Amino acid sequence: MKDSTYFFTVLGISLFICLFMTALNYAINIYGLFKPEVPVEMSVFADERQSKYLLAHRYIPSHFDGVILGPSLSANLDPEPFSFGRFYNASIMGGRVTPLKTLMEKSLENNGYFEKALVCIHPYLTNHAENDPKMHEKNYWGALGSLNLYRTYLIAAVRQLELLPSKYPKNQYSPNGYNDFEIFHKADDVAAKIKEETEKLTEEDFAINPVARQELIELTQMLNEAGTQILFYYHPMPFEMYQQHQEKYDDYWQSILEILEPVKGQAKFYNFNQPGHFDFLKNYDNYIDHGHFSQEGQALFIQMLQSVLSRETT
Repeated sequence: MKDSTYFFTVLGISLFICLFMTALNYAINIYGLFKPEVPVEMSVFADERQSKYLLAHRYIPSHFDGVILGPSLSANLDPEPFSFGRFYNASIMGGRVTPLKTLMEKSLENNGYFEKALVCIHPYLTNHAENDPKMHEKNYWGALGSLNLYRTYLIAAVRQLELLPSKYPKNQYSPNGYNDFEIFHKADDVAAKIKEETEKLTEEDFAINPVARQELIELTQMLNEAGTQILFYYHPMPFEMYQQHQEKYDDYWQSILEILEPVKGQAKFYNFNQPGHFDFLKNYDNYIDHGHFSQEGQALFIQMLQSVLSRETT
């Protein structure tokens, strides 16, 4: 009898704690998933992929008119200056095309409408296919209680209290998805880093994975069906890297044009690796390493991108 009483007491306490924590997590609503009103400003605190996937359920489609999609090369673009509506930077660090397609699927499933999408094209985007378990519907319910959720709370507190600014800077992520990651990527000698990475490039780095190829086609079709104007832009590479591998870079861009030609719909294409932009490519103050932009480079590129956007999609 005592054993039975003890068991039910422990069970009751455990159920109470679970219900209490679930209610608390519902109230905190860190991803804007559960309450009728979605907060106007929400941020990524930890695990960018899972966070942006969950934010894509309601937050992104509720508050943004446009999106930036790409790997880390576009992740540190702050779309705040855009005059074409409010953009969310849904780019993913180390992201290939598959997670970007997943983010857009989720946003559009939840009544999202994006007038414009800017898609950063680079060989990294399509030379590998990936399925990320962090972008799975089971993680939706994890927002009511999971180890990852509590880890997110912990890191959010560390960021807000500035306890480890070298690892978790307070304002690394903005509510519009912008990722200020310069602290992690800036090379001591940018020119040397560009040279080093230029020598490493091989034919395999420019190969287009067949699964990624199909995912890119499907992403384009999905945005077309949603009535979104798409601008595919070719990320400007440092001049030495582009010059030494010009044929491979040019062939890759031509392949993208050919792949998307049958499904391009309203899509436009713009190549920033062409002579009219060589001054930008040659100025290594625009980069923090072999491809990511510096603060100066971001500001200049946003101006260039906005100019192209106004010319190509209006």
